[in-house]
Amino acid sequence: MNPTENVIPQIIEYIQKGTAGIIVLPANPTTDAVASATSLYLGLTKAGKNITIACSTPVNTEVTASDKIQNTFITK
Repeated sequence: MNPTENVIPQIIEYIQKGTAGIIVLPANPTTDAVASATSLYLGLTKAGKNITIACSTPVNTEVTASDKIQNTFITK
């Protein structure tokens, strides 16, 4: 049995049930990491989810939606 067989349906269920979330990038992320995170951000926001994307260090890249990356965020 493939160990990911049960994981993917669980991820889909969490995304469908959830309404908000946060994507956290590591400090000094690579361009690939920023591109992956912003792609996920754009997909989830298009699906109607309230998503925040954050990184503890400034991100200097021209990747689409990289302007949405926050250096701080507030939880409620």
